[in-house]
Amino acid sequence: MNEADPFEATSDVGTEPIAAARVAPRRRPTGLTVICVLALVLGCMGLLATLVAGAQLGVQLAIGAQFQQSLPSPEAPNADFEQIQREMQTKIQAVTRRFIAPQVVLLVAKFALCAVLIYAAVRTLNLRASARRQLAWIFAFLIAFEIIQLSVFVAMQLQIQPIMTEYLSKMMRPADGGTGPPAEAGQLFASVAIIAGLVFAAVWAFAKIIFCVMARRYLGKPEIRSLFESPAGSAAA
Repeated sequence: MNEADPFEATSDVGTEPIAAARVAPRRRPTGLTVICVLALVLGCMGLLATLVAGAQLGVQLAIGAQFQQSLPSPEAPNADFEQIQREMQTKIQAVTRRFIAPQVVLLVAKFALCAVLIYAAVRTLNLRASARRQLAWIFAFLIAFEIIQLSVFVAMQLQIQPIMTEYLSKMMRPADGGTGPPAEAGQLFASVAIIAGLVFAAVWAFAKIIFCVMARRYLGKPEIRSLFESPAGSAAA
């Protein structure tokens, strides 16, 4: 009478679930998905902003000064007002030209960073093995880039501010002893405009820096690192 081999009977018990568990793909955490989606949004916005800023800078440097001087000011109450306006535009153009080199470098760097940010975010969404490290490094470069870009913007605005203060106060000065807003109103308007622009730029830059710092810390968590070191992630590379 043949008896069943007890070792053979139990040798396959539970092996299929264990094998299935080893090859089953891991779920992508919600936090990782949010980071990648926000990175895609920032990358697309950055590419669009870079193209627009590059076009504006090119037009401004190529024909901006000639265009400003060729068009009469329809709101100019007199020739003196129009002359003051042209002088202000000329001096602002001179400041822009002094910063042309860093602006071009920053635009090219921003375009490249945004492009690779989109690429790395897509690969991270697909759990590619090396994508986590790539995205973390790109976030580090973005932090440095935002600090440098903000510094250049502040330096440029600090040179434009006294020009606007001087000429806006002249524009608001009453002509021929007439009545009108005091010259101090022009100085106040110029200061408020410059400060508002600086505050907005600083808040937006710091918001992106905080996001990059938090994203890097999240990507460095052990559970996220192990997700990309798993066989599923390695196979997708």
